[in-house]
Amino acid sequence: MSSDSTAVGPTGETGGVRSGEEGTAGTVDARGLRCPMPLVKAKLAMEALSPGDGLLVMATDPEAAIDLAAWAADEGHALRERAAGGWTEFLLHKGSSR
Repeated sequence: MSSDSTAVGPTGETGGVRSGEEGTAGTVDARGLRCPMPLVKAKLAMEALSPGDGLLVMATDPEAAIDLAAWAADEGHALRERAAGGWTEFLLHKGSSR
């Protein structure tokens, strides 16, 4: 797996945006970050994607579900949510450009 950018998050875990995970074009590791940062990181990562590309967002903040769902609906992106080991994973697929 190659890294596009890597950072150490507030919980000491390696984060950033990585490509090739879960059949997606990238991954945002926002675990340990509070609202609005999971949404901010997801928005920035989605800007670089093409319509139809997927983005995996991992978050521990319970507000992330609300923020990501509202934003995805407004922007026409598909969103699936699933529980993982102590965090939630959100799989976004970029909608067509407006």
